[in-house]
Amino acid sequence: IRRTTEVCRWNGMQATMGTKPCTNRKKLRFLCLHSFCTSGKIFETQLRMAGWMDAMAERVEFTFVDAPHERKGPVPKEVQQNFSGPYYQWWDANEDGSIYHGAHLSFAHLRDVMVQQGPFDGLMGFSQGGTMAALLTLLQARNHMLNGIEPFKCCLVIAGLPSRATEHQKAYDGLPVGSPMLYLVGEQDPLRSRSIVLTHHFRNPTILFHSRGHVVPNLTDREMERALSFLDRVIQKSDPGNEH
Repeated sequence: IRRTTEVCRWNGMQATMGTKPCTNRKKLRFLCLHSFCTSGKIFETQLRMAGWMDAMAERVEFTFVDAPHERKGPVPKEVQQNFSGPYYQWWDANEDGSIYHGAHLSFAHLRDVMVQQGPFDGLMGFSQGGTMAALLTLLQARNHMLNGIEPFKCCLVIAGLPSRATEHQKAYDGLPVGSPMLYLVGEQDPLRSRSIVLTHHFRNPTILFHSRGHVVPNLTDREMERALSFLDRVIQKSDPGNEH
């Protein structure tokens, strides 16, 4: 399948749409949320370099969006060395992490994207974007947010963490939600022990460990097969008549 890229804008903020759907099978539409101090364009590049865009082309339509807050402080050296700006963030945490400044505006911004460009079948995010993807999925499932937005069928999280913000803790209260979750975490990720806790809030999550650290990983054939099997199960559940 030949992929094309479209650029969409909302109030001066850019979103990039990747893999176009083909007509002979259903695709999952993912709204993709980048990590801290990067951008939608950078996240698209990370997924493309890691081989995800090619491997998932038959199953996923990706929509990449920038967070509404441009980074004002220092940008991590490894980001500057590998990717050009501008750089964005979904929030800026206070010293003890109890307040996420700017999160409300990010919630509103994403809701606007969902209304204008949705419906989306799920959220995909890396690091801070993974935290946001899981957080919104949980808040929606518990009827705390995104009322009127079509319920997400799944979420795909790479190295996301539970939010530390006091006002977000309601997302983690109660029994695990039934939304299917694919969670990827690196064996060498220094945040691994904290991040894996996020999966406890989803019923029967699919957890995939890879050999690297806090990165968007190149997956082995076997690991990618597990990820694709997860996507196939979600597609089959949402469209029982679809053949694979």
